[in-house]
Amino acid sequence: QLVRIAILGITCGQIETLLDRSLPSDADLLRLQRACEGALPPISEGMFLDRSMIGESVIQSSVTYVLDATPQRPSTTVRVLGPMLVYPAAVTSMGFTLEMEDTLKASRLSWPDFMRWNDARSDYYSAIQLFTPLISILSPAINRSYEAEWRSRMNLENARVAIAVERYRLAKGQLPAALADLVPQFLSEVPEDYFAGPGVPLKYRVRAGGEFVVYSVGRNGRDDLGEPVKKGRDHWDGDQFIAVAPMGFRTGPQVAAN
Repeated sequence: QLVRIAILGITCGQIETLLDRSLPSDADLLRLQRACEGALPPISEGMFLDRSMIGESVIQSSVTYVLDATPQRPSTTVRVLGPMLVYPAAVTSMGFTLEMEDTLKASRLSWPDFMRWNDARSDYYSAIQLFTPLISILSPAINRSYEAEWRSRMNLENARVAIAVERYRLAKGQLPAALADLVPQFLSEVPEDYFAGPGVPLKYRVRAGGEFVVYSVGRNGRDDLGEPVKKGRDHWDGDQFIAVAPMGFRTGPQVAAN
């Protein structure tokens, strides 16, 4: 599923390049918009990573059972090393199973609530680091995989709305004043900004040069007006957006003359 997320990220990047450098027809844009709509199951059906988490939980439960099983007549080596090797591994495997179950429950939360739940776990991971270091190291990675799905879904929504804006421009000869103008002809509704919380729609603005941007507030939950913000080494900071150049730029040469 993480490979699927990566492929969708590449696809959304290519959609932005297409919109930024060409003038596709309304029919082509409509096909692309429908493809974005069907790329992932709707969020109302739950996170698509849930299946992977359930599968991993079953595997870990099986590993726990196998590790806990010992021969009826164990050898001297098994009697000496067994408690040191088997039981810590079984405890770690069981801990992963419980972690995945907790993460599955938390995945039903909105992004802001999921982040609060995740932040509250940091003290727990620090506390168990001495006893089960693998869980304290790998469990946060499980939580970040759900963040990757939220970002993937947001990329698709940004792309879908940007395509709708382009279709509006082709039909009306101008950009919409607001995303609400796209409803119902080009969108059934303005998508929700998952990072901002339930009921908060995606944002849109037209930059000074005529470039428009469709954006989410991103994981930090702060509206940076559709601009990337890099602070230190945190490359995830800032808004998550798709920006499309004005028509004049796309119809003229885009390589400087020698």
